[in-house]
Amino acid sequence: MKSLRQSVALESSQNQKLKLRNDKLYAEILSLRHSNEVLEGMARENLGLIKAGEVFYQFIPKNQIATVSLKET
Repeated sequence: MKSLRQSVALESSQNQKLKLRNDKLYAEILSLRHSNEVLEGMARENLGLIKAGEVFYQFIPKNQIATVSLKET
């Protein structure tokens, strides 16, 4: 019986963590649906979006070797 109670407690804890994660993801989905600024910010950060007429600068610390690959679309 003790083992069963421990398993139930563990599963309950994991379910709570997953529910919190799902709630955060749902809030993010809602913000993306209703805010172009949020969507643009994510595209800039994750996909490297650069608008026409903008200039992209990348600063690399002196102690790091840079490997850059530029693709034009």
